[in-house]
Amino acid sequence: MSIAGTTPREEYADARYVERLLQTLTGYTHLNWFIGKPTEETIEEGIVEDFSPGRPGVPVVTLSCTARRSFFMQRPTVEQMDRLTSILGDPQWFESQHLKKKFPLDCFA
Repeated sequence: MSIAGTTPREEYADARYVERLLQTLTGYTHLNWFIGKPTEETIEEGIVEDFSPGRPGVPVVTLSCTARRSFFMQRPTVEQMDRLTSILGDPQWFESQHLKKKFPLDCFA
C-alpha cells in the first residue's frame, strides 16, 4: 500500500491511518511498521526505498516479531490472518535493519 505523504510527518500520519484501517477491517491490533533490509528479490521487484538519512530499505507491516517473546506471541487468529492475507498478500519473513540488541522496542508502545 503506497502512502501519499511527502514529508516524514505526513508519511507517519498516512501510515497510522492505514494501520487503523487494517485494524478495523481485520480486528487485529498488533500491527507495526518497520524498515526491512533489502533482498535481491525486493531489489529486482523495485520496492526498495531510500530512507534518508538511513540506509535503503523495504517498508513492511509486521504481525509479530522475535524482538521479544511477548511480541512473537501476539499472533492473529486464523480468521484475522485470512483477512490480513486477503488484503496484504501472503506473509513473508524479513530481517530488520537493527540488530536484536539495538532493536527500537519503543516503537511497540
